[in-house]
Amino acid sequence: MISRTLSRTVECPNLPILLERIATKTDKGGFYKLADFGMNGAFHLDSAWHHGWATVAAAVATTKATTR
Repeated sequence: MISRTLSRTVECPNLPILLERIATKTDKGGFYKLADFGMNGAFHLDSAWHHGWATVAAAVATTKATTR
């Protein structure tokens, strides 16, 4: 059983549901549901989602940056 409170926050209360839908539609639902042998697919997909958006945010923040 996967905890639906994986990354639920006030800002994104439906993020775990969104990630599960994306995983299912991209044929990665089995990995999302993986919870054996020390692996937790939902955690790893959540982490990848977070790092991906952090990279986008960093790119946006530095696009118009100039040296001082």
